[in-house]
Amino acid sequence: SKALSPGFGLGWAVLPPRLMEPVSEELWASTLHPPSLEHLAFADFLARGEFDRHIRRMRASYRRRRDIAIDALRTELPGLRVRGIAAGLHLTLELTGEAEEEAALQSAIAAGINLEAITPHALPDYCGPRGLLMGFGAIPEPTVSHAISALAVALSTDRDQDGDAGRVSGAARF
Repeated sequence: SKALSPGFGLGWAVLPPRLMEPVSEELWASTLHPPSLEHLAFADFLARGEFDRHIRRMRASYRRRRDIAIDALRTELPGLRVRGIAAGLHLTLELTGEAEEEAALQSAIAAGINLEAITPHALPDYCGPRGLLMGFGAIPEPTVSHAISALAVALSTDRDQDGDAGRVSGAARF
């Protein structure tokens, strides 16, 4: 359902025949009553090949957005290391520590930039890289580079106001 719309609430499973009845009974007994009309509409969408066309079109669009984001990050924030596979709808901007992560996050939020830190998504004993999660799936393609420019300004403004280039030192390392 996330490929179409996160609020669509439609899911499916490919089950072996022996599990069809027990799973159907469990779904019926639970509060998870699948929406019949939406299921029928989606089945038609699949049968006509529209879902495959949609996925191919969106994959190309998201790839262009990712490429634009990476190019803009290399230009605007050449000191930050970009992590993440060439799939999905977000990138990770690696920073050196939790304090730097928090400072960068607060600078971005103060500038009206909606990012998340890695730390809240990590297990309690996580010792890996810190940084920011930057989603690009909902940003229109023409504005991706502008959003990254705004992030670069927010991070450099934070460094300038603090008088300490080490506070958001990741802004100088890619």
